[in-house]
Amino acid sequence: MFGLVVLFLLGLWLVVIVLSVWLPYRLLRGRGRGIAIAGALLGFTLSFAGWVAKWRIEHWLVQRDLTEACKQAGVFVYVEPEQWKQMVGGEEAWRKLGHTTSSEKDSVYPQLYPSELVFRGVSYTPTNQVNDRIVEYYSGENKYGNYGVYKVYLLYYDINTKRVLYQHISAHSKYVDLGFKWIFWTNLKGCGYDRKSLEIYDEFVF
Repeated sequence: MFGLVVLFLLGLWLVVIVLSVWLPYRLLRGRGRGIAIAGALLGFTLSFAGWVAKWRIEHWLVQRDLTEACKQAGVFVYVEPEQWKQMVGGEEAWRKLGHTTSSEKDSVYPQLYPSELVFRGVSYTPTNQVNDRIVEYYSGENKYGNYGVYKVYLLYYDINTKRVLYQHISAHSKYVDLGFKWIFWTNLKGCGYDRKSLEIYDEFVF
């Protein structure tokens, strides 16, 4: 259905462009071929310029929302990795997490964790049990504003203490890949993928 709507709008746009070229040419051809051609070119330019102006306005709106979303993105550590090591019993106990034998796992992994987690107003679902204590949760895409910007949340959750250890927030825009708007749109890259800021992600797991 959406595809049919897009095709209809594209067809309508082509009709407008054709009329914008044909009508000035027809009305002005009595004043000379050069004037008629100039009028047709002006009609074409104006009809196309309207769409370019619309795309530029959309670009500004998306960029505005993306900039604001990126201000809220980043890495947030609620329990430092070294502190968490001490919480699980020290360096040796931390190294054993996720590296138990098959018989030991039977008594370790049955620990239950929430099938859904709400943290600071955002809903998460589990995607991976990283080790005996940590479960990774993912939020999916959360809409931000009204112009195709969305935020994605990921966190580490400690089953035993029921505490969030780490959270990562990134922001993106879907509009950057649409049609040939990329000719007029720039600087719409998402944020939150700085590898240095994500290194702490791996420090919780041996």
